[in-house]
Amino acid sequence: MSALQFILAAFGSAIVISVASLVWPKVTTKPSPQALTQVRNVVVQTPLGKQAADVLGVSDTQPAAPVNVRDWAVTQGNAIVANIEDSASQAVVSQVVKQMLGQIDKLPDNQKVQLQQILCSTPAASSSAMK
Repeated sequence: MSALQFILAAFGSAIVISVASLVWPKVTTKPSPQALTQVRNVVVQTPLGKQAADVLGVSDTQPAAPVNVRDWAVTQGNAIVANIEDSASQAVVSQVVKQMLGQIDKLPDNQKVQLQQILCSTPAASSSAMK
């Protein structure tokens, strides 16, 4: 039974090292260790290795652009904050308009007519009506 465990462990390690050699450029900007580069060169020459590289998006010979988790998190955080600010702004404007309409409804009829004339007239006429 120990021989089977050894074979499975060796096979699992080979898979982990092969995948690590393929995704190294995506994970870090540091140069790949020489041994890992040699493993990658062998892996991408096999049909299964080529397919895995295509799936992982590292099939080209140029190093892939590394994923910068910090920048991604900052970008997502900024987008969330902007979305919250927009929602809050819309809520405030909505409340202000409701309160203004409530105040207008409480005005005496003559003041409502005056307000309507000011709002519906041209800018020049409204400034003279305010005086």
